[in-house]
Amino acid sequence: MFSGRRIRNSGWIAGALAIVALAGAAASGQDDAAAPRPPVKEVQAPVQERPPAPGRIHIMELPEPGIAEFLEGSRQSFQTVLVSELRFCRSACSLTKEQTQKIAARAGVLIEPAALDAAKAQQRAQKQGGIRGANQPAPPNMVQVVRSVLQKLVSKHATPEQQARYQAEKTKRAAHAKEAAIYALVARLDRLLVMSSSQRAQLLKIFESNWDDEWAVMQSVMGDDDGPLPAIPDRLVLPCLSPTQQRRWKREDKQAIDATEAYVSVLCDIIDGLPSEFEATLDQAAQEAMAQEAAKAPAAKVKNEVLRQKPQ
Repeated sequence: MFSGRRIRNSGWIAGALAIVALAGAAASGQDDAAAPRPPVKEVQAPVQERPPAPGRIHIMELPEPGIAEFLEGSRQSFQTVLVSELRFCRSACSLTKEQTQKIAARAGVLIEPAALDAAKAQQRAQKQGGIRGANQPAPPNMVQVVRSVLQKLVSKHATPEQQARYQAEKTKRAAHAKEAAIYALVARLDRLLVMSSSQRAQLLKIFESNWDDEWAVMQSVMGDDDGPLPAIPDRLVLPCLSPTQQRRWKREDKQAIDATEAYVSVLCDIIDGLPSEFEATLDQAAQEAMAQEAAKAPAAKVKNEVLRQKPQ
């Protein structure tokens, strides 16, 4: 998955100090050779362990070894989607600050199990060379999970009028997103195939009736024309084209692209580095979710021990 917030690397400080030290040693090499100095005993400073930063899971608290890195990235991606949806929700519903923070705090806890499931799926895929096994469950869809969580929380914490506005705005957003993607895709095909106005109109109707959200990858339809096209079935496009256009279409690289993953990637690039009024709330929610999981662990361990000791 993709990270919504980049972690700064402080290793350049040590590297810079090392370069300065090497440069100083080279500059004074002749003086050192002429007047040798007694060796200086290096004093080792005591190493102190740092506590885990707020909102980050410590490796010893995780259910599986080696999953910390995956969970960190997964959580950041989920939180990036959540921040975007919270802003939409606040605008659509005209939520108060108190309502918004209350929904954000609860949503931050509720998305944690899905973030952990996504991290486990990434870890399994890496162990298998990036390929998901046929019998393994697909990772949770970040956008669907976040929107489902917010739907439940809006129903609980918003007034009936706010809930109605939220539903209306969600419907409008989905319709506008589909319309924009269809027109962008037809425009991309027009640049590629140089179609007539009647061909464009025909494809608009075909895509409207047979639309697949996996074709709505903005990088493919609005970005670089050298990139792959979405995997649109030939049966939808070829009947609209001339023989010359059909040959050109068949030569094109068409790939099945995960539209949700591409959307989250773009969202992370947009939101990365922007100040968020939800950051402290979501970090606290992550800590709360960790505490809840830690409280469940001893009970589950005792239950397993009882099952093992139960006579057959």
